[in-house]
Amino acid sequence: PDAGELPVGPVFAQVVAAAVNAIRFGGGFVGTIGTLKPWRGRGIGRALLLTAFGEFYRRGETRVTLAVDAGNETGATHLYESVGMRAVWQADAYEKHV
Repeated sequence: PDAGELPVGPVFAQVVAAAVNAIRFGGGFVGTIGTLKPWRGRGIGRALLLTAFGEFYRRGETRVTLAVDAGNETGATHLYESVGMRAVWQADAYEKHV
């Protein structure tokens, strides 16, 4: 629509990405972040992370952490490294089917 116009009729919107953040473990914590597959690679996840970093900083938090499956095939680890994050510890999970 042109400036000043409002749509007439129903407007449908789809949530394509989300982040859930909190103060945990002595700093900012990105508890959940995700982008729907068709919307990946468009900078949405990066924008969510950078927004979270800015908000945590505004609130006085200078450290932000998150947890990720190192085998994640979505490119998440590359995204985190591209915004300056680095792995500080890793854990192994063991499983046995019985």
